[in-house]
Formats: sequence, C-alpha cells, structure tokens
Amino acid sequence: MFVFGPHNYAEDSEEETETDFEDDPEALLQVNFTEIKYIYIIRRREECERKARRGEMDPRLEYTFQLLIDATGLTRHEVMDYVFEADMLDEINQLFLPNMRTKLMWFYQDVEDTDHQVVTEPKAGTSRQLQGASIRSQTTSVPVMKKKLFLTDGWTVPLTGICIYIFRTNTVKQLPEEGFHGWTVPLTGICIYIFRTNTVKQLPEEGFQKDLYCGIIDAQRIGLVTTIERIIEHVFMEALAHPSPDAEDDAVNCPMVKNQLLPGLRSFCSTLRVCEDVCDQINLFNDGKYLVCSVTLDELKEMAKKQEFVLELEERVKMWIKKLSEILKESDQIRKESDSSGPQDELEYWKKRGAQFSQIVTQVQATEVQRTVMCLQFARSKMFKEWKETDYKITYCYNEAKDNAKFIQTLEKNCHSLYLDDPVKMQESLLGLLQTVRLIHTVSQFYNTSERTSALMVKITNQMIETCKEYINCRGNETIWTQDRQEIKQKLNNCIMLNKVYQKTYATVKNQQMLEGDNNFNFSENYIFGKFNAFCGRLGKIIAMFDLIEDYSFLFQRRMEGLLMGEALEEAMQKFEEIKGTVMNKKYNYLDHRNSEYDADFETFLWKIDDLKVNIANTIEMNFESVWETPQGITFLTRFEMISDKIPLTKMDEKHDRILKYCEKEVDRIVKLYRKQKDDPPVPRMFPPIAGRIKWARSLVHHLEELLSSVTSHHILKTLQATVDLSKRHKAAENTLKSYENDMVAIWMNQHVWEIDDCLKRHLLIICTEQQKLTVNLHPTIPLLIREADLMIKMDLPVPMVALTLYVKQDHFSTVKDSLQFLIDEFTSTVKSVKLEVRPLFLPHLAVLTNIIEPGLKDLTWVDTEWKAYIKHVNDGIESFKVLATRVHDVYTNRVLEVLDSMQNVTLHALPPSESEPWTVDHFCDSIEHACRSSAIELNRKSIMVEEAVEEILNLVKKARIDVKNVDDEDLFQEDESEDGHTEADSTSSQQQSDWSLVWECFEKPHLLLGGGMSKAMQDMVKGAVSEMRRYYTRKVIDVLIKVTRQSLDAVRKRFSMIEPCPDGPVFILNSVLMIPKVAIQPTLDDIQEVLILAGKNIAAVSKGVAQWCGGKPRTPQKNSAWKKLVGPSNVLKDIVSRSRQNVGKGLPRMKEEDFRTRRRKFYRLTTDEKPAFPFQAKNFYNQVMENKEIIKTVSLLSTCTHDMKQDMTAFLATWRPYNVLWRNEKTPRELLNNNLSEFESSLRKHSELDSRLSTEPDIYIIGNCLAVSTERLKIGLITEIKCCTHKIGQAMKKKYKREMDYVYAVVGEMERKLDKPIRDLDDVRMIMDTLKKIREQEVDMELKIDPIEEAFNVLTRYEIDVEQETLEQVENLPYAWNKLLNKAQATQCKLLDMQPQFQDELRQNLDQFKQDKIDYCHEYKHAGPMEAGLAPREASDRLLLFQNRFDGMWRKLQTYQSGEELFGLPQTDYPEFGGENCKLIKAEKNYLAFHRRTILNLAKSERN
Repeated sequence: MFVFGPHNYAEDSEEETETDFEDDPEALLQVNFTEIKYIYIIRRREECERKARRGEMDPRLEYTFQLLIDATGLTRHEVMDYVFEADMLDEINQLFLPNMRTKLMWFYQDVEDTDHQVVTEPKAGTSRQLQGASIRSQTTSVPVMKKKLFLTDGWTVPLTGICIYIFRTNTVKQLPEEGFHGWTVPLTGICIYIFRTNTVKQLPEEGFQKDLYCGIIDAQRIGLVTTIERIIEHVFMEALAHPSPDAEDDAVNCPMVKNQLLPGLRSFCSTLRVCEDVCDQINLFNDGKYLVCSVTLDELKEMAKKQEFVLELEERVKMWIKKLSEILKESDQIRKESDSSGPQDELEYWKKRGAQFSQIVTQVQATEVQRTVMCLQFARSKMFKEWKETDYKITYCYNEAKDNAKFIQTLEKNCHSLYLDDPVKMQESLLGLLQTVRLIHTVSQFYNTSERTSALMVKITNQMIETCKEYINCRGNETIWTQDRQEIKQKLNNCIMLNKVYQKTYATVKNQQMLEGDNNFNFSENYIFGKFNAFCGRLGKIIAMFDLIEDYSFLFQRRMEGLLMGEALEEAMQKFEEIKGTVMNKKYNYLDHRNSEYDADFETFLWKIDDLKVNIANTIEMNFESVWETPQGITFLTRFEMISDKIPLTKMDEKHDRILKYCEKEVDRIVKLYRKQKDDPPVPRMFPPIAGRIKWARSLVHHLEELLSSVTSHHILKTLQATVDLSKRHKAAENTLKSYENDMVAIWMNQHVWEIDDCLKRHLLIICTEQQKLTVNLHPTIPLLIREADLMIKMDLPVPMVALTLYVKQDHFSTVKDSLQFLIDEFTSTVKSVKLEVRPLFLPHLAVLTNIIEPGLKDLTWVDTEWKAYIKHVNDGIESFKVLATRVHDVYTNRVLEVLDSMQNVTLHALPPSESEPWTVDHFCDSIEHACRSSAIELNRKSIMVEEAVEEILNLVKKARIDVKNVDDEDLFQEDESEDGHTEADSTSSQQQSDWSLVWECFEKPHLLLGGGMSKAMQDMVKGAVSEMRRYYTRKVIDVLIKVTRQSLDAVRKRFSMIEPCPDGPVFILNSVLMIPKVAIQPTLDDIQEVLILAGKNIAAVSKGVAQWCGGKPRTPQKNSAWKKLVGPSNVLKDIVSRSRQNVGKGLPRMKEEDFRTRRRKFYRLTTDEKPAFPFQAKNFYNQVMENKEIIKTVSLLSTCTHDMKQDMTAFLATWRPYNVLWRNEKTPRELLNNNLSEFESSLRKHSELDSRLSTEPDIYIIGNCLAVSTERLKIGLITEIKCCTHKIGQAMKKKYKREMDYVYAVVGEMERKLDKPIRDLDDVRMIMDTLKKIREQEVDMELKIDPIEEAFNVLTRYEIDVEQETLEQVENLPYAWNKLLNKAQATQCKLLDMQPQFQDELRQNLDQFKQDKIDYCHEYKHAGPMEAGLAPREASDRLLLFQNRFDGMWRKLQTYQSGEELFGLPQTDYPEFGGENCKLIKAEKNYLAFHRRTILNLAKSERN
C-alpha cells in the first residue's frame, strides 16, 4: 500500500523538483494526481470528523474505529489517518450491506516503507553538475521497516504482528473449498479479524454488534496456535455451552451442539495444546556440526580409524545420551500433578509423550546421527553399546506412550460429559465411563497396573469435583450466598447425589465379569472416593448451615411468633446477623474441602447458634412469666408450642396447671363480681338502665363461655381432670346470671300509663332558668322508653304496649323535637348575627319576632296537631328577619365599612418611591398640588357614598315588615325626624356605651323580650337611633380625615427627619455649582423649608373639600370661587422657588449671564399658567380636623425639620475647600519659568491628586437621608479649572526645558563637527585637543543638564500633558547623543595617541626646515627686500607685499610648531629675529601706505583740474 502525505513534497528542494518535472512529465501528472487524492482524503476525513463531533457518525463505523483503537493501541487520530489514507471506508461499509463482503481483516505490523533512506558516497568532481551526476549515480536505497495498519485478505502478506478481524457468515451459499489454501501462509504476528454471520440483510445501526463477530490474533507475543485455541475454548465453546438468556430456543436446545459440536471442539483444542507444546521443543541432536553426513561408507570407515575423530564423535554421542537420559527419567519419576487435574490432562500427557518420542525417533533416523553411530560401530567404541541401550529405552518409551495414548483416546468420548454436563446429566454417562476404564485396565499392555488405573480414577473424581464447583458457582460468576437459597440447595443435593451414583456405579462395574482370567478391578475406594466424600461432607455442612439460617430468619421475620419484641428482638436479630456474618463474610472458598478454616467456623457457628437459642429461651421465659395468669395465657401457650421445636422452652406442664388455676379463679371472680354489683351494675355507655343491666349480665355469661371454650379446645388442656371441675363451676355461675336477667325483664314489663300522659301534656318550648336560653320542652322519659324498647327488641326480649306505642311514634317525636331545636338555633344565630352598630335599629323587629314565637311557650303541647303551622309561621318570620339583616349587613359592609377603609388608604401627599430618583423642587410642588386636589375630590366622593349608604340602611329598617299582623313599628322612627335638622358635625358627643348595653343584651338573650315586650327606655332608644346613626358615622368620616391627614403629614415629616431616618431614600435633588471663589447649593435650605411648610398647609386644607352631611336632606349647589378666596393662587410653591433662584442670583456672582428672553419666558409661564381649581365645600370638616392636637403638633414639627440639616450642609461645603488652591496664588507664565523641576512636579502632583480625589467624590451626596446634592455641575467646573491650571504649568515647563535641550543639542553638534574633521596636520591636532578639553570641562555640566531634562519630560508624560512626538524622540536620543560624543572623543584621543610618533617626527623635520626658511627669509629681506637702496616706490611696495605675505605664512607655521612642541612636551624654541622683522615690516607698510595715500590724492587733484 502506497501512502501519500504532505511531508513528501517539502523534503526535496524546489530546484530538483522543477528539474525532475521538466525531465519527466509523467511524474508531474503523478504529483498532481497525488495532490488531488490527498485533498480528497483530507476533505473526506474532515467531513467524517465533523459528523463524529456532532454525534452523526454511523454507530457501526464508530464501533469499528473503537475496535481498531483498542487492538492496536493507536490514538483515534492515527487510526483515522490510516483509514482515510488507504481509502478503507468504502470497504468497511460493504461489510454492513447485504450480499457484499463477509469479512474484514487488518494487519498491524512492520512493513517496508515506501520512502527510502538514501545513503550516498560522493566523489570529487570538476564541476557542480558533474558532482551532482556522480552523487545520483552512486545513491543506494535501504528499505525501512515501519508499523502500519492496512486492510488485507490474509493471503498475500504474512502476518508478523497483530490481526483484527470482523466476519459475518453467509447463510445463502457455501464457502468454497479452494479458499482454504490461504492457511499455507504462516502467521507470526497479531491478526485482527471482523466477520458477520448473516449477509442477507443490511446491518442495523442499533444492535448491530449482535450480528458481528470480531477478535484479535497476536501472533508476535502470544502465538497463532495459542490464540486460536483460546478463542475456541473461551469464546465459542463458552457461547455454545452457555448461551445468553435472549438467545433463540432452537440454538439453546439443539442436540447436535451438545452431543457433537462441543465434544469435537474440546478434542480440537486439546490437539492444539499438544501441538503447541511439541512444536516448541528443539532438536536434541542438532549441535550445529555436520561431520559425516556427506561422506561415503568407505570414507566413514577410514575416518573410524582416526582416533581424534572418534573421540570427538564419542563426546558428541555422550552428550546425546545425556540429553536422552533426562527425558527417559520422566518415565521412572512420579509425575507432579495438581489436585484438580482431570482425565483430559492424562490424555494430553500421553499424547505429548508419544509425539515427543516420535520426534526423537525421527531425529535419530537422520543421516548425521546414523552415520555418527555407524562410525562408532566401525571403530568398535564402548560408547556404541551405551547408545544401543539408550536406543532400546527410547523405542520402549515410544511404544508405551503410543499404546497408552491409543487406549486413553477411547476414554475421551466418555470424558466429555465430565467437562460439558452438569452433575444431573453426568450420572447417565458414569456407567460407560467406568466400563471403558475397566476395559483399558484389562486389555492395555502398559496401562494395566493398579497405580495407573487408580490414578486415572482419581483424575475422574477430581474432574467431577471441579465440575460440581463450577455448577454450584455458575462458572465463577456467583457465590453460594448470592444465589437463591432453594436453587443452591438443589444444586448441592445434586452434587451429593452424583457421588452416591458414582460409587454405586463403581460397585456395579467392579462386580461385572468381563473376560475369563482378567485382572481384578478392585482398588482402594478411600483413595478414589475420599476427596469426593470429603467434598460432599462439606456440602452437607453448607446445607445444614442454610437450614439453620432459614429457620431462624423465618422465626425472626415473624418476631418469634410475637414472643420477642422491642430491644430484646433487635438485640437477638443483631446477634444472629453477627453470627451469620462470621460465616458469610469470609474470603476463602467454601467449596474447598481441604480448607479447614470453614470447619472451625462451622463449629463456631453451631456453638453460637446454640448459645443464642438459650438466650432467646431465657428471655421469652422471663418476659412471659406472668402471662399464664391472664386471659391471654392460652393464646401464648399456642405460640410457645409453635417455637418449641427450634427454641428449647421448658416447664410446659407447669404452664398448663397455671392456666387451669387461673380459669378457676376467673370463674370465682365473676361470681363474686356479680354478687357485688348486681344492685348497681356498670351499664354500657348510651344504654338505658334496664337494657344496660341485662347487657351486663349477658357479657359476664359470654366471658365465662369464652374462657371455657378456649380451655376445652386445646388439645392438651381438655384431657386434664381440672378441666372437668372447671366445667361444673361454670354451669352454676351461668344459671345464676340467667335468673338475674329474667328478673330485669319482669321489671321492664310493669310500666304505668298515667306517667306518660303527664309528659305529653307539656308545652313545646320553655325558657331554661339555669342556662338562660330557650329550649325544647320534651320530658326525658319519652326518649328513655323509646331507647329501652329499641334495645329490648334487638336483644329479642318482650316490650310492653305503652313502650311499643312510643317506639312506633318515635319518628313523630324526633321530627317535632328536631324542628323545634332547629327553629331555636336558627332564631338565636340570626338574632346574634346582627352587628352591634345596627342593633338599635333592629330592636322593634326583634320584638315582633319574639311575639311570633310566644305561642310555643303558652298554648301548643306535644299532642297538638297545629305544630306544623306554628313552626312554618315562625320560620317565615325568622327568614324575613334574616333577609332584612342580610341586606343591611351587605350595605353596611360593602358600602360603609369598605368605603371607610378605602378612605383610609387615600394619600394626601406625593413623595418619590424608594427605588426611584429624587425629585426636583418644582416636581415636588406639582405632585403635592395634584395629590391634594385629587385626594380632596376622592374623599368628598367617598364621604357622600357613606352618607348615601347610611340613609339607605335607615330606609330599609323603616320600611321592613316582619309580621303584618302585629303593630306597625314605623311610628317608632317618625318622632325623631325633627331632631335630625341640626348639623351632625357640630356635635362631637356620642351616646355612651352603657346606654346601648340593654339593646345588645336583648340580642344576646332574645328570650328577655318574650312575654314583656320592649320597655319605655328601650322605646326611647329606638326613637333616637336614627339621629345617633348619622352622628356616629359622621364622626367616623372625621376620624378618617384626621387619620389620613396625620398619616400624610407624618410621612412627609419622617422623610425629612434626622431623628428617625427613613430608608426610602432622598426626596429632593439639589445642584451644587462652582461660583469662584465659593461653592453654592441651589435651592437653599430656607427655600426648601418654606416649600415644606406650604405643602403641610395644603395637606391639612384637603378637608375643606369634603362636605358635611346634610342629614337626609337634598344638597344645595356651591360656588366655585370659594376655595380660591381662602386658599389663594395655586402657584405659590413655584413662586417660592422662583424667588429663591432670584435671591441666589443676587447674592452670588454668576459664572454665565442668563439670557433675558429665556428668563422672561419662564416667569411669564409661571404667572400665566392656570391649573384646575381646588374643590371647596361651604360646609366642610376643616375645623374639626384642625382641632386635633396631633395634626397641630405634626404641622409645627414639619416647619422645623430642616434645621438639623444645616450642619450636614456646612460639612458638605467644607469637603470642597481643598480645591481653593486652584484659584489662589495663581502665577503668570513668566513667573512659572523661574520654577525649578521639583516645584513643577509638586504642582502637577497636587493637581493630579485633586483630579483623582474628584473622581472618587460621589456624584450624589445624601444629607439627612432626605436631600440629595448633585455634584455633576460642580465636578465639571472643577475639572475645567484643574485642566486649565495643569495645561498652564505644563506649557511653561515644556518651554523651559525645551530651551535647555536645544542648547545641549547645539553644544553636542558643534563638538561632533570638530571631532569629525580629518587630522591632516598639527593645526587639526591643536583644534581637536581644544575640543577634547572643552568636552572634559563640560562633562559634569552636561550630565547635570540632561537628567533634569529627561525627568521634566517624564513628568509631563506621566501627567498626560501633550508633548510633540518629535520632542519626545529628541529627549530619548539626548543621552544617546551625549554618550555618542563621549565615545567619539575617546576614540579620537586614542587615534591621536596612535598618530603621535608620526606627527612628532614630522614636527622635528618641519622645525629644522623652518629654521632654514627663517635664515633664508632674513637674508633675502636684508639683501633683496623692500628696504634695498635705489628701489622705486612701486617696486618697493610690491616687494613689501610679497615679504609681508611670506612672513604671515611663516608666522602661522611658527605658531603651529610652537603649539606642537607644547603638545608633544618638546622644549620651546624662541625666534627673536621674527619679532624685529615683524616691526620692520609694520613700519614699512605704514610708510608705503602713506605714500600711496598721497599719490592717490595727487592724482585725484590732477584729474579734477
């Protein structure tokens, strides 16, 4: 498989790639195809990964990927790389489709990589092209092995690593036989395979794992044969032998699987194990030498004559004999076998033994071995004889193993049942198995010894035990404690039964006569069956333990039949659980019969159980020691007998005697009790006297019968002699009680008729003097006789005629009594339900109602037939009274009380809510005015509603009629109408509570009106009830007005109180402004106080809008202008605010002039804005409200509520004093230039601190929890001042230090220019030396200038003062420029030191030359100079100029040379001649100048002339 990747293209150089593509176009196409394929793979993989992240990947593919990850140990990313690079996805999908692939197989192993490692040996070449050609010609490719995962069919590539397989079998057509030639390819690694069993239908996405078979073959670490053997044995055989519960019934019950397939697979696995062990053995005769295999017989004889060669062969044969002897010793030695080895191990041993010796025989027949032995035979070596003996032993062992394996092979068919079946089915094959063993013992040549046969029988026994263990433990999946108790006991019994059948079958086979003269089939039964017997003994102990646990668990579940309870039961159960836990919580194997720990634990378990039995028995005996002398003794006796089989309870005979003695005492006790209580017996509850006595006597008889029946029904007690005596005594007591019952019946039958007639002639109703209420007048004798008759009939006893008549009419008496009782209850409840406030109005109606009830107390009796009409008449009156009360109550509750309550909820003030922003003063004024106006209207409206409701109540009471037959009660209310004309609000007095107590008592005790009617005092009260009703509720309205007014005033006062701070937040929002040099608050506290006073007056004046009641008369219209005259204009509060703002403007200088038009428009709006007029009533409740002391007190407190805030306001203004520094001691820009750096920095720092402090200042200051001072405008003003001052100082500072920086740059630039000048002569050296001297002199000054400049601009940057970027770059480069100058100066100095010798030599030469030039100059000046005699003036002047110029040049050289002497430390040379010559030249120059001046003047005169 060839894999392309992006890394392949990056390894080669671009030049080589282009060259190769130009030479080979096919390579270019191949690369293009590779790139397209790689892009396709990448896109497909990204799509698959996106689906995987979204959870949309096919679960079948996900299952396959996970299988590959688990098998190979690769990461998911690496597996998906292999899958997509090799394009395996389509082939994997084909496995899931019908009629497509049936298997998939991946190999993960080392394969040859497609990339080659290049090893070159370059040679020298003449050119680059030839060298490259040489390198290409000498490159060699070395294959590189790399682990890869690839899909294969299993035929082409041998397996050396891991194989993953998935397969599904095709049930439609048979697999071709020629397909099995693929087994010729050796498997040396790991094979992974996938197959499916059915390809007809497509695999579902859910549950597809059930249709696939997958596995892993690791040929490298485990081995091919071992892996296949493990898969067959632990996977397929396990699945076939123990199918899952959801498997099909046909697959579970198929007989061919149990009888043929599983035995065949077992045999095949056994063969594979033998093959694996044999194949790993090495060739004993292969010592790596080939000495005689290629020689002829004659040459062999010649070689036998060589002594050295023969000795070498003898050593060789000796080594072979030694190796063979070690193998032969195994036959003589006793084999070490485990206790669990079975007959299959015996068969495999002899198979491996026979195969081993078969290999040895084959190896002996090899040419090298035969020629070696033949050579020793020719040489007549003693070693040949030893070889012959060894060869005989080999042949014998080979025949023995072959014969034993052949006979035991016949036993394998019968042994399958030992491994595959359970103990129940295993019993069927025991006979054939033992007969086969006897046949082997009889016929076999080598296996007929008692030792080997008994060992084989022991192995059979071992396998039976192992199978039983697996059967009990469900193949290790369960324990004896985790399974159902009945199922595990059945399994244990089956195993025990198998042992019995096994021994019985052995005895049967032993007694059979197979052949004459055969060996006796008789072995040590203890040796053969000892383990199985011990194992079954262990099983028996487990069963016994199970039985004990079940028995006691059942008893504890039933609480020992109720004999053990409470702490004793819990303690016993806890102890039992502990005992059970000592056995159940062990870690050892309970089925291992060789483990003695269980035996000790079992003995301990029995001992503890016995101890628990004794403790429980003692506890029960002690707890129920006294129960035998109680009625429950026989019941507990039965329970004792039920648990006596498990719990050792003693003294049962004594318990029988105690029970019988108790029964005798109980009979005597009942007889004594009867004699004692027969005159006044305890009758049952709700029983009349006679019926109760009879019932008491019958209960005693029943108790005696129950006692005797419980004794006679017990199987032991009824046989005792004491029981016969008990029966006799019971008979005598029963006769006594029967005679008592007959006496009571005789008394009952003798009843007197005249007593009943007196009871029936009573009136229906009566006033009970004790209870002070109206009751039903039914004599108790009537219901008593009815109850007696009822119980007598139920007890089947005779009833007299009088009682029987009453019993027949009991429905009549019950109906009349219930009707009267209901009438009384309804009358009482209806009268008491009338509310206290309206009871005076209902008193006449109550008197009428009592007159209707009165005939029941005077006229009607219990035998009168008009009782129904009477009850109906009274009920109608009560109903009319109830209707009237209901209507009045509805009006009173819904239209009086509810409206009064709603009036209490009216608020006369307006304040900002707790979570909202505070209001301005203007908004507060508008809100208060609006609230007072709306609340006045609302209160007046509701007051009128209350008045209308009261009048409606009065009208209802006046017009109501309870009984038209009685006297008209309207006259009682007509006489007081003249008194209602006065104003109710003028009278604050009310009727005292004691005056109405008589009325209220009549409603609580209405029987007081029966017979007498209303008294004169009550009639007077009723006449004044109407006017009192009006006055009472007028006062209620006034109280409500006082309450709401006080609540509003208190609410406003509390919001402005410093003593009782309110958590609702501030009310007013004030503005703090900057008016240099002060901070002011707008509006002031005095203005706020004035606003609050006027707000309180407005709240108190709301009651002027609530009209007084008119006492039922029509209302007169009112004038709308009255409120305006009394209250004044509605914009008073805003006038106050306007005046406060004007006062502030006059008292403090303004920062900005306000526009005149704006102010005029504002004042015009305030004076001309008209609002709705406040309601005003001519007759109102204002005086009554203002007379209240609490209202007056609250208004006075409201007028002083801002006095305590002045201190906080002063403290607020004091917090802004630190900012006065901004406008105090202000300097001009010129004065600021004189400041130093520290003064600048301190000023800027102070301004920054003020700015930082200003940012931390809150935007709102709360004063007294009621005023919020906004600092927004003040902060804006202060920030502006801080920025102005900071900018001013920063500009001065920047200007000052910018000048100093420019000076430093000028000095540095000038010195750099001088130092950059090339050094050509001593003048240049002198100039540079002067420059270096200046640098050294100014170094300290410059450093003192640069640091402040840097610090100054750092300060400017730190305090965010605008500085040009160019200036900042210059500041940053300033130290660099100065250091650069210092470095250049140092370099120049070093350069001068290097050039010093050259210039010194040149100086000496120049001095020598200068001396000569000086001599020549002096000589020429004396002899050919301007002072020579006879020269014309013109010529003399010209010479003078020449010599003067020459002298100047020499003078400059002299100066230079003298400086050089000083520079190099040479002695100074003086030239006095130059001083004289210079004077001469100066004089001559003056003379000639005067001459020229005169000549020029003369020429000018001549020209003018």
